[in-house]
Amino acid sequence: MSDAKSNILARIKQAGAAQTDPLNRAHISVHDWDMEERIGKFTLRMEAVRAEVYRCDKEPWTSVLSKVCEEKSIGNLLYAPDAQWGDDIKQLADSETSFPELSLYDQDIEEWKQEMFYQTDAGITSSLGGIAETGTLILWPDAEEPRMMSLVPPVHIAILEIDKLYTTFAE
Repeated sequence: MSDAKSNILARIKQAGAAQTDPLNRAHISVHDWDMEERIGKFTLRMEAVRAEVYRCDKEPWTSVLSKVCEEKSIGNLLYAPDAQWGDDIKQLADSETSFPELSLYDQDIEEWKQEMFYQTDAGITSSLGGIAETGTLILWPDAEEPRMMSLVPPVHIAILEIDKLYTTFAE
């Protein structure tokens, strides 16, 4: 390689290293938002991409879920019985005759691909958190709530606990 090319590459590498210094965090935006501001920013940004946000307390969240299912004419809801909210969803389905039929994600996808892709109206999952600055929902698929539950059904319902709503990704 010629000396000119070597010099150019050396300058590019040096400039790139200075710009990507992981300890230089001055570029990370810092907001001093209280919880209400976080909720407002998160909601605004989620709705900007056509998501719907329903705010509710922990106790009556199941009644909000029931209303959403009714509004969206959901006849079949895919859920994980062993996940964090599984028992509450099962109790709701047992107590309300108008609640959608529940489907369990309890088989290999190949065994029930037809049902999942063509007969499941919605899936409900928990979330690891949310980021207010960007309107990001953090999902963390696992064995109990596989990724298919949020990707395949036409409607995805995600439960975000308010204490897991962060201001920025860095937070």
